[in-house]
Amino acid sequence: GGLIVVQEIFGVNSHVRAVADGFAADGYVALAPALFDRAERGVDLGYTADGMAKGRGIMSALDWDDTVADVKAAVAELSGAGKVGLVGYCWGGTVTWATACRATPGMEALRSRPVSTTPTTLPWTGTATCTSRTCGTTPTGESTTRPA
Repeated sequence: GGLIVVQEIFGVNSHVRAVADGFAADGYVALAPALFDRAERGVDLGYTADGMAKGRGIMSALDWDDTVADVKAAVAELSGAGKVGLVGYCWGGTVTWATACRATPGMEALRSRPVSTTPTTLPWTGTATCTSRTCGTTPTGESTTRPA
């Protein structure tokens, strides 16, 4: 199967690449899309206050619909590998949760731990229904486990 590793606020840095490599070593076709590329290409930030500040600035320059569209494109890209799942932490967890709520065809499961954005700050909160099988928590901590 395929697994999308959704980046943190620090971009596709060495840690995100290592996570994707670890899943690949476990037999998954793993992909870590560079979601910041719409605002700035090649973002690879360290886990510092400056890195966090720069990542927040880049994140705020992005459009949620474009970001979700980019993740959906990654899901479509891996669809030939079998079932596709998403994993994301921090901003990536929020992106993963948002992608599931936008009814992404071909996505089978997710694991998210969002901490950077709450549902009330997403522009379409309350208008989307999670239809994918999801496993994890919403940004407010509720379980999102649902049948397929």
